[in-house]
Amino acid sequence: MENIPISEIERKMLYFSEQQQEPDDLFEVNAQFDERYDTQEYEAKIAGLIKRAYERDKASSDELAQQWLEQIRALQKEDHYILVMVSQARLRLPGNGARLFATIVALAAILVASIFISLKFNLSPSETTTLRWTAIIAMVASWILIAPERRSVVRQVSLALLRGILPSSSRKR
Repeated sequence: MENIPISEIERKMLYFSEQQQEPDDLFEVNAQFDERYDTQEYEAKIAGLIKRAYERDKASSDELAQQWLEQIRALQKEDHYILVMVSQARLRLPGNGARLFATIVALAAILVASIFISLKFNLSPSETTTLRWTAIIAMVASWILIAPERRSVVRQVSLALLRGILPSSSRKR
């Protein structure tokens, strides 16, 4: 559609997975790719094509945007190279914004609640630490439930919050 040429090797690399060996010559294709192509240029080219194709489909139909989400989730069950380019495309997939917002609100509520409980009940330092670790475990569980394409954002928010609640001696390790 965009008249951007894709060589046979570049096309086959879209199928690359450490877990699967189809097409049959995929590892040979990978070796040829490493010799002949700049990985960053290739990934940027494919990410751009993915982003523009998704935006076109999303503009034409909510159903097509939902299909993108379903197909990406199917790919995420294994280690496919194309997921690197999907991640770089930074697609705004349907339904993820609300889930991300709800998780961030829940994480903030957990931290505020742990601070409030600690102050209200005059907890000892060890009890406060236990409470905070419980909050951290809850944050990690929430992080796992987030859609994979949004985990990096939640991880950054979580790390920023953790820096505020862990003692400085724990952070140095």
